[in-house]
Amino acid sequence: MSTMFNWAARYPEFDEACRIAWTALSAYWTGELVKAARGNNCNTRLLLELLRRRFPDTWGSNAKNGADHFISCVDVARSTKVDQQDYDDMTSDELMAEIAALSGKSG
Repeated sequence: MSTMFNWAARYPEFDEACRIAWTALSAYWTGELVKAARGNNCNTRLLLELLRRRFPDTWGSNAKNGADHFISCVDVARSTKVDQQDYDDMTSDELMAEIAALSGKSG
């Protein structure tokens, strides 16, 4: 983990990739919890314990990763990257072009 954190601190692209991966991982396990809530035959206690341990800021007993936390993080991110384009105002085509450019693929 320390190597991953060191690389993320050193390489902004790696940091962004880690954040995207962490969000995807969280979304996957949250989706599994939603399936369980809808009657999927699984061990919900085990699933909840996994979420509590893997994502304590969101699912733990002292969760702090609520809407207020998210909004403040977005505000901080926007204030620290003044020259970055605001993705909220982009069309789907513009977003796809940006993704292609960031991944090294052309149009």
